[in-house]
Amino acid sequence: MIVDKHHDKFAEQMLMVLTLDFECNLGKEWHADLLKVEDYNKASDFEKAVESFFNPKSNKNRLLLQYRYEPQNQTQFIQIKHILQKAHHKHLKSENKELKKTVVCIIHIGKGVVDGSFPLIFSRKWKYVYIDYLSCTESINLKTLLTQRVTDVIKNEPTPNICNNIRRALGHLRFPACVDVYKELERVSLLFKDNVFEELQAVIKQRLLSVLSIGLINEPIAHIILQCAKRSKNDENQLCEGSFFEHYKHTTDKLVTMGLINILLACYENCYFQTCFNGFERQMTELDHIFVSCAKSFSLLQIEEIKQVTSRLAEDTIELHVVPIKYIAQFPFSHLLHRWCQKQLVDEIVNNPRVMALDETIKIEDVKVEEIKTDEIKTEEMNIEETKVEDQKTSEQHQFITTQSGKRIKIVQSGKLLATRLVEFFSLNNCSEDTCQRYVMDVIVEIFSVASNLVPSLKDIILCIACTVCGSISLANCETVLYFYGDVIMKYVTIFSLIKGTDINQLEISVEQTLPSFDLLVQITNNLCQHFFNINIGINFLKQFFGITFSASIAYKKKK
Repeated sequence: MIVDKHHDKFAEQMLMVLTLDFECNLGKEWHADLLKVEDYNKASDFEKAVESFFNPKSNKNRLLLQYRYEPQNQTQFIQIKHILQKAHHKHLKSENKELKKTVVCIIHIGKGVVDGSFPLIFSRKWKYVYIDYLSCTESINLKTLLTQRVTDVIKNEPTPNICNNIRRALGHLRFPACVDVYKELERVSLLFKDNVFEELQAVIKQRLLSVLSIGLINEPIAHIILQCAKRSKNDENQLCEGSFFEHYKHTTDKLVTMGLINILLACYENCYFQTCFNGFERQMTELDHIFVSCAKSFSLLQIEEIKQVTSRLAEDTIELHVVPIKYIAQFPFSHLLHRWCQKQLVDEIVNNPRVMALDETIKIEDVKVEEIKTDEIKTEEMNIEETKVEDQKTSEQHQFITTQSGKRIKIVQSGKLLATRLVEFFSLNNCSEDTCQRYVMDVIVEIFSVASNLVPSLKDIILCIACTVCGSISLANCETVLYFYGDVIMKYVTIFSLIKGTDINQLEISVEQTLPSFDLLVQITNNLCQHFFNINIGINFLKQFFGITFSASIAYKKKK
């Protein structure tokens, strides 16, 4: 760039470029005019090459010399300068001086020169410049270089350019055998080059800026490089090896990669990222939108702070981080969302004045129900048929879940309050029933010890209770049921745990999915009871686990 700008000036004055950069970083566009001094065994051979360049018959108008200077070769360096000066002076005095010949001599300064001295003999024949990074095509502002932080670099970086850093970060993750790493590399490349997935790209960049703005990593990059150099064995001398700007770029890339490693560890936990963003479909699905909305939430998804920054920068070894996978998830960030919802219910919703006021209503209605029952017992005749008594019992069991309006209203109100807090997560309150089922199955696997082929049955039980009590299936209603009916669900889990491993594959809990939710729950319970009847476990033993639903199941069986 300097030669192109001042080509006319350098026809009368040669250019000497001093650099700490390596020879290999010189741009390919210069290779056609390049001569390496070390390729000449004799000074006379080098002198002939220079004279050949200045020959009027030569069609070359630019000579680029590359030389590595060492303190012990100072005499050789002075001789090279003398040969060039002599040939250049002779050319300017000749009749062919109108033929503009440009000479650029790049001097690569070795590590040992920094501690000693470099022979700068100023003359009108030479224009001296220092270039830190030979591959750089734009000028570098020194103030920016010394004060810039990694976050400043990321803000000015186009989001698709982060893809290369993500690929590097993936190389630092150790996945289980079930994950195809090569497929993930291909998928990430598609996701960060396609405009369809701009929402994902934006949220990754947002979280990256957040994780890079905490702790030592938020210091100026130049300061981090200096701290890293002080920790190394060679102390600050390592900064004299190669271009400082190259150190700068390398350090920036490593810091960005560190941040992305922590982000990817959180995203790939339990294969959450793999449940979404196929990348090959070129469109955002419902789960994709949920993933983005959850990843945006700093209260839900907390990225670990980057630790041991300087020591990790100083190490040359590739560090591997094990991706935590307990199970293969079907819903993004399901275990984090479950904990968040339960915390909201415990800390905010159950203690909400509107919900607490319903407790008094429940107590009053319980008293009224007891009074009504007492009056009915007094007025009823002893000759009521047994079938009517059984029907009344079934009605009472159904009433426990559906007609105790006070308790039901409290649960419904809690579900609505939880739904208002889920508004910050896009589409969670409007997700499809199939998506809700995926979520509930993930929660079951996370918090209950149930055989894998029994998970769908427990999922159906939870959804039946949610639909019966709350009137519809939604993520907020499912979480509310898990909170208020946790003891009932645990009874089913206990029953499932009694089933022997050899009987699990033979167990059939198939039901008619078209039945109303309560009837569906009763039929599932009946099928479970039938299994234990067949292996001769007494009714009294089962009653302590099933409670209400057990009695309802008996009634259902007699009706059938």
